[in-house]
Amino acid sequence: KINKLIMKRLFYFVAVLFAVSVVTSSCATAKKATAPTGLVEQTLPLSEARHRTDAEYYRAVQSGKSTDMSMAKKVAIQNARQELAASINADLESVVENYAANRQLPSDEKSTFETRMTELTYTIVQQRLSGSTLSDEKLFTTPTGEYQYFVCMQLNKADMKEALLNELQKNEKLISDFEISEFRKLYEKKLSEYQQ
Repeated sequence: KINKLIMKRLFYFVAVLFAVSVVTSSCATAKKATAPTGLVEQTLPLSEARHRTDAEYYRAVQSGKSTDMSMAKKVAIQNARQELAASINADLESVVENYAANRQLPSDEKSTFETRMTELTYTIVQQRLSGSTLSDEKLFTTPTGEYQYFVCMQLNKADMKEALLNELQKNEKLISDFEISEFRKLYEKKLSEYQQ
């Protein structure tokens, strides 16, 4: 009777071990199958959350490479400013389109309005980019002896918004049929999307 009890417990113990072994090996196999063969993951410099656009700042991370360290930094800053401009212009284009749609402008007026707004906002963005600041940087040397400079540039969204709205109010061609409060509301809504 005792032998039967021992045998049952031993059998149960072996069955549990076998089940755990099967589950563990199948999980390990599944993990191995999903990893790409021959690829090694690299960590990108300046890739933390504090280097990404948020509700307060537009941010861009870019790099520049040169045999001259200061030139590598200049190239990185220029590349980052171009990326900032692209992000800001994309947001403004979306706001202008939403504004024109909300105002239900006829197609010919809508096209003229969007063209004038795009030209004006492009000019303002280019002017404001000079106020972008360097928030972080990293310097590397390559195996060939070149410098590779990584920078994170940022531009305050509130400053950008106020500069844009001030310039829009000064523009006589736009202000006659322009609801600045409606545009401000749509712009602020667009900027708040980054809070999620």
